[in-house]
Amino acid sequence: MLIWIILFFIVIIISFIMAVKSMSDYQEKPLSLGLNYSLFLITNPLQLTSEILEKIYEEALKSNTPFSLEKLFKGEKTALIIFAPKELITKFTPALNLLELEDYSVKEISNFKIWEIGAKNIYPRFSEKDFLIKLPRLKMSEEFWWQIILRPKIETKQCREKNAFFQTLIRAVLLSSDKSKEQEINEILFSKDKEMGMTILPQGYSDGELLKFYQQRLLPLDYVKELGDKALPFLSKEQIIVLLSLKQG
Repeated sequence: MLIWIILFFIVIIISFIMAVKSMSDYQEKPLSLGLNYSLFLITNPLQLTSEILEKIYEEALKSNTPFSLEKLFKGEKTALIIFAPKELITKFTPALNLLELEDYSVKEISNFKIWEIGAKNIYPRFSEKDFLIKLPRLKMSEEFWWQIILRPKIETKQCREKNAFFQTLIRAVLLSSDKSKEQEINEILFSKDKEMGMTILPQGYSDGELLKFYQQRLLPLDYVKELGDKALPFLSKEQIIVLLSLKQG
């Protein structure tokens, strides 16, 4: 009897260690880079142009610093957020009129659906403009979060040809108990007859774990290790503007 109890605890301990290792292998955590990251509301979103993104890219590339752009929907209201090191982003305060925020995503959440999104090609089209405007109408109690994590990449010949210098991962979260809205969002993002070219990334994690990854703004290193750079698509500044449904200012 004693030996079975000992074996049971050994299995539990090994399972825990493997789970922790799996989680650590999965992620590149911005906050672990030793930089002072924070969330900022972009109160002048129309000034987030391709020219401004080019300047942010140049600053982020110097320290190989990932950051994220996030568009939030609550009822009929929207907001644009950036998560980046203070040292990097505050110099853009005059242009973007930045306001530092508490993290909107850290709260009690019950009914939600989360997607982790890649692309069918390493240099996808992502050409359908204003597609976020087509999202289902939300109640004031419902929210949709759209997160684009961006990692600046050193220029290569192919990157220059495609004008695509950001390696990206997209996450989307719907806070609603309405399953029909989840189906509508699936149709908008992943319909085969659309030109977006998005695809749901295969998962070995629960929705609860993926939500934590969203909150921590993590990059999935295990995809890159297994599939190489093809795991996460490269996008241009103009495509990022499209993905945020922003009009050039």
